[in-house]
This record gives sequence, structure tokens and C-alpha cells, in this order.
Amino acid sequence: MNNHLDYETFVRDNREYLEGFKDKRVIVTYGGGKDASVILHYFLQAQKEFGFSFETHAMIYPKHVYTAVEQDKLDNYWKDRGVPIIWHTIDEDESAFEAAMKNGTNPCEACHAIKRKHSLKYLERTVTDWNKLAIVIGWSLWDIVGYTLEYIFGSVYTDREA
Repeated sequence: MNNHLDYETFVRDNREYLEGFKDKRVIVTYGGGKDASVILHYFLQAQKEFGFSFETHAMIYPKHVYTAVEQDKLDNYWKDRGVPIIWHTIDEDESAFEAAMKNGTNPCEACHAIKRKHSLKYLERTVTDWNKLAIVIGWSLWDIVGYTLEYIFGSVYTDREA
């Protein structure tokens, strides 16, 4: 396994997908972290090399995760590099987190469910040809492993089924 990741490795490992983006609406999800930022950095380079464009979307929920100041910093940073981020503010209270904590479940599950629901509503409103859509999730493999472990261990420690 190659532990070295640079733009050339990214292109080598993803050439087939990058070449297929020319005729698609490409949406990159952005969570504001390091992994998502590396993806945006590579996509900035790849769009020039492979001749495609992409949209960057971020879901603001829960609101305490990215304050207005933090969001503004991220927004300015990426705008200066030519990446406008479409910020989706989700106007739902955070009672789902309180309920999860009270029930001994993982509050991240509530967050993911709410973001998924709002993302799907947005896509249903804006996608005209689902065959011409490509969604790139701004998570790394380690993010997915972490969420999986949280889910499994959360289940183990709360007597729930995984």
C-alpha cells in the first residue's frame, strides 16, 4: 500500500473518474476539515487538467460546530483560491442531540441523518438529470472508519444492535 499521497498519486488512482467529470454536474461536499480541504485543493488542480467544473457545498449543522467566524475564515480562504462554497444553513433545533444523549445513542447519528435529509431535499430541487450528477464526498477513509467505530462502540455500550 502506498502511504504517500500527493496530486500525482491522486490523479493516478482516480483518473477514470476525473476523465468522466467533463459532462457531469460535479458536487463536492465540504466539511471544513483537513481531509475535505485536501480534496478541494486537488480538485482545483484537476479541474484545469481534466476540463471539468465543480460546485462545493457545505451543510451548517449543528451550528455550534462552525461558528460564523470560522465559516467566514473558511469561506474567504477558499474564495481567494477560486472556490466559492455554497453554505446550506439547516434551521433545525438541536433537540435530536439532546434526545440521543438522553437515550445513550451517538449524537453523530442524529447529525448525519439531518444533513442527509436536507442534502436530499436540495438535490431533489436542483438536479434535472440524475445520470449527469457526480457527488464527491469530502471524507477520507479514516473519517469513515472513525464514524463506523463510533457506531459500533456506541451500540456495544448502550445495549443496542449495530
